[in-house]
Amino acid sequence: MLDNPIMGAALSCFLLGLALSGLARLAPTAAVQSLVSPAIFLTSYLLAYQRVPPFPPIGATSKIFYIALGATLVGFILDLLAIRRLDRVLALIVPGLIAGWIGLPRFTSGDLDVVATAIAL
Repeated sequence: MLDNPIMGAALSCFLLGLALSGLARLAPTAAVQSLVSPAIFLTSYLLAYQRVPPFPPIGATSKIFYIALGATLVGFILDLLAIRRLDRVLALIVPGLIAGWIGLPRFTSGDLDVVATAIAL
C-alpha cells in the first residue's frame, strides 16, 4: 500500500495535519494557528508534484501553489497586525484577481463564452 507514491503522500499529509493541529493548540496566537491548513496544502502539493513549480508560473496548477503561498504570507501578516477592515476589502477584491490571473490565457483567446461566464461569476 505504501509503495504507491500517492498513498504515501496522502498518509504523510494526514500525519502532518494531526501533528500540526495538535501543536497549533499550544500556540499563543491565532496567527500561528492559521498556518496549519496552508502548511498542509503546500506540503501535499510538493509531495504530489515532487517539486516547487517554476516561477513565473505558466499553468493553473503552478499558479495555485503561488496563490496559496502568497495568501498564506499575507494572511499571516494581517493576523499579526490585526487589521480587520483590510480583511473585508481583500475578501471582496482578491478572488476576482485570482480568477482573472488563472483564466488570463482563456480571456485573451477571444472566446466570448468564456468571458461572459467569467463576468457572470
